Amino acid sequence: KQLAHANCLRAMLIETDEPKNGDTVTEISANIDDMTGEEMAFAAETLLQNGALDVWMTPIMMKKGRPANMLGILCKNEDRERIIELCFKHTTTLGVRYVEKHRKMLERDFVKADTQYGQITVKRAGGNLHAEYADCAQAARENDITLRTAANSAINAINKE
Repeated sequence: KQLAHANCLRAMLIETDEPKNGDTVTEISANIDDMTGEEMAFAAETLLQNGALDVWMTPIMMKKGRPANMLGILCKNEDRERIIELCFKHTTTLGVRYVEKHRKMLERDFVKADTQYGQITVKRAGGNLHAEYADCAQAARENDITLRTAANSAINAINKE
């Protein structure tokens, strides 16, 4: 058959490397409608203390208009089964869902800021500075100042360096 134009298909195979500063993690979720706020907070605290990278609760509406929370957990893939077992132990859920997800993070480092309120750790990432909560809370309690005052003093100390 003679055509006025080429009759062909072009295909490309592209291989990429794993992104720098990225990894794969597991996101676990469960809908819970029969736990108190205190029980949910205890479960979240326990999960974080046992290797969960992040834990969050989202208010949702379940069937028949029942208010509930969706518990979300982010963990390393190798910790998935252990975290799921902890979820079953510390919540009333009858089942969980999980999916592997890719994530990419900014490079970050931590520096100590010497302030008039003591030493406060500051996280540097992508040109942003963020004073660490625990250090700021301790400085605020010990010096009878606000949390914001402690954080601002740390950021200002780093900016002066």
